[in-house]
Amino acid sequence: MARQSHSGTRKGARHNLKAVALCCGILLTVLCASPGPLLADYVITGNDGTVARTADYWIQGDKLFLGDSAHSLDVYGIKTVTGENLPQDTLEKKDELVQEMRKDMDDLLNREKEIMNAQSSVITRITEPASGTVFDSKSRKSFLAEVEGNKGKLDALTGAWRRLRLPEFSLLRMRDVKMLQLMSLKTSMEQTVKFVKTGDPTYRESARVQMGMARSFDESFKTYLSGN
Repeated sequence: MARQSHSGTRKGARHNLKAVALCCGILLTVLCASPGPLLADYVITGNDGTVARTADYWIQGDKLFLGDSAHSLDVYGIKTVTGENLPQDTLEKKDELVQEMRKDMDDLLNREKEIMNAQSSVITRITEPASGTVFDSKSRKSFLAEVEGNKGKLDALTGAWRRLRLPEFSLLRMRDVKMLQLMSLKTSMEQTVKFVKTGDPTYRESARVQMGMARSFDESFKTYLSGN
């Protein structure tokens, strides 16, 4: 009888172990199947393939700043920035920042229009046949002062564009096209000054061509703007 009792005890123990193992297996399956908290952030992929994550970012000048920290990356060393599992309130906040940026940008575009129109008028004055493109000392001084004044306004405008905060990586290309436009506009002004000082028609033609390039970049900018 004692032998039978001992045998029954071993069978019972094996049964209990199987039950515990089954329960553990079920619990492990449930834990594996249950999704953990989704990580909501932006994935930054560099041109060299390196990957970084940040809860937020913004762009100013040639830097991409990570969240509220002072840490930054070279924005031209970045290939893509993509959002993962972003909640609705984060998306709405980004959209608000884009709208605020556009308001600031509208002010810059109004300032730019005035400068573009002024240089267009200058190009007309030095290229129209009726002008004869001859300046006496008094008119030359006045003319150069006008162009230099517009160039000063342009330098201030260019600095404002560099300081403009971009809340989205996709806006970088648009801003860079604008910078190319302003560079061409400045070159047109510089070539105008050289023409007035020397009378060399090569500078006059260069000023005209650069003004044309500025207008072309402006059209490209408007295309990018309508697509964002």
